[in-house]
This record gives sequence, C-alpha cells and structure tokens, in this order.
Amino acid sequence: SMFEVEAVIDRLDDVADVAAFGITSEELESESELMIAVVRRSGSTLTPEAVARFVNENAPYFFVPRYITFIDEMPRNAHGRIQKEDLRSAGVTSETWDRDASDFEVTRA
Repeated sequence: SMFEVEAVIDRLDDVADVAAFGITSEELESESELMIAVVRRSGSTLTPEAVARFVNENAPYFFVPRYITFIDEMPRNAHGRIQKEDLRSAGVTSETWDRDASDFEVTRA
C-alpha cells in the first residue's frame, strides 16, 4: 500500500513529509507507476538516488519508486489531509527523477 511505502521513506532523517501515489504509465495507459513527492528538512541535500537506495535496502524491491520529486510543501485540505490528486495532476516534470532514465539499479534481495 502507499501507506507502507510512505512509512519506509518517512524513516529517513532528511524527510519532513512524503506522499506516495500512482501515476499513469507513459508506456501503458492502463498501468500505474509509483511516484513519491518528498519535502526535505531545511538544509537537507537529500538526493533522489539516496531515497531510492534507502528504500531498496529497507523494503521489498517493488517499493522503489519509478519517479521522485522534491517539493517545498504538501498540498493539504482544510482537515490537513494531503491532496494526492493535486500531486498526481502535476505529473512528471523536467525536475522529476526517473529511475528508468537513470543508472540506478534495483536489487532484489
């Protein structure tokens, strides 16, 4: 579940907030890819590769997100719930790290 992915990433000291959600795959419209949005703690230099490596070392390999984006603040509703639809609507941008376009390799333990 997305909650489980978020719980793993939330264990990183440099992560202030995280949201995991599915985003439509460019390759196959009927499929979704895992994307996470991360708010870093002030002064953090956390990289997408470090997040992916941490997830790969601390969770099942399929928890490693395809896309990682860093944002300044999570969009929230009046009740404080993260508005994942707003994040999903923003989609993949030029600032989004794409695991498949990088040299990162997921290891299956």
